[in-house]
Amino acid sequence: MKKPWIKIVATWVLMPLVLVLILAFNAKKHSELACNAIKVQVDPREGLSFITKRDVETKILSRNENLIGKPISEIDFYALEQLLLEIPHVKHVKVYTSIRGDIHVKLKQKKPLARIIYPDGNGFYLNAEGEIMPLSKNFTARVLTVNGNISRKYLKDKSLEAAPLLASIYKLAKQIDEDEFLKAQLQQLYVNENQEFEFVPRVGNHIIEFGDDSESETKFENLKIFYLQGLSYKGWNRYQKVSLKFKDQVVCTKK
Repeated sequence: MKKPWIKIVATWVLMPLVLVLILAFNAKKHSELACNAIKVQVDPREGLSFITKRDVETKILSRNENLIGKPISEIDFYALEQLLLEIPHVKHVKVYTSIRGDIHVKLKQKKPLARIIYPDGNGFYLNAEGEIMPLSKNFTARVLTVNGNISRKYLKDKSLEAAPLLASIYKLAKQIDEDEFLKAQLQQLYVNENQEFEFVPRVGNHIIEFGDDSESETKFENLKIFYLQGLSYKGWNRYQKVSLKFKDQVVCTKK
C-alpha cells in the first residue's frame, strides 16, 4: 500500500506536466485556426466619430484581401496595427485574436482642438498632439472654428514647426479646451489682416480683440473676470467691442 505522502508528491509533480501539455495542445490548436471575422471597436469617448467600422475593415482588406480564412499563425498583427496607424485620425490601435479565430481591432481616435476653415469649405483640424489632421467626411467635431487670413499652404504642410501662426492658434485652442468656461463661451477665432486674433463669443453681439498670443493666460483670465463680474451686471449686448490688447486692461466700446 502506497503511503499518502507519495500520492501527494506524485500529484504535485504530475500537475505542472499535465498543465504544460494542455497549454501546448491548445496553442497548437489555436495556431491552426483560420481567421473567422474582423471585429472592430472604436473608442466612443470624447463623442468622436471620425472613423467607422467599415473604414477600418476596408483599410485592412485593401492590403490583405485573403485575410478571412487565412491561418492565424500566418497573420502579422504588428503589421496590421501599423497599417491602421496610417489613418490620420487614429491615435492608438491594438489588434489581437480570440480563441474562436476572430480578429479584434480596438481603436482610439485623436482629439481635435480647432477646425481651420477656408471660404470654399476646405480646411483641417489641429489636434491635441499639435498635429495637422484632415477633415472627415463622416463627422464634424464641435470645436473652436478658425478662419480669416490663413495661408492655404497649410493644407499641404503637416507640421507646426515652420508655421508660427498655427503654433499660436494651437496654443490658444489648447488653453480654451482646458477651461470649461472659455470652451462654452468662445466659438470662433478670426485671424485679421495684421495676423492678430479676434474671438466671436456664443453669447452677446460683441467682438473680442485679443491681439497676438503673448500673455494669453492673463488675457483669458481678465476676460473671464469681465464676463463674470462686468457683463453679468451691464448686459451681454451693451458693447460692440471688448479689447484685451492692452496690458492688464479690458477696454470696451459701446454700441
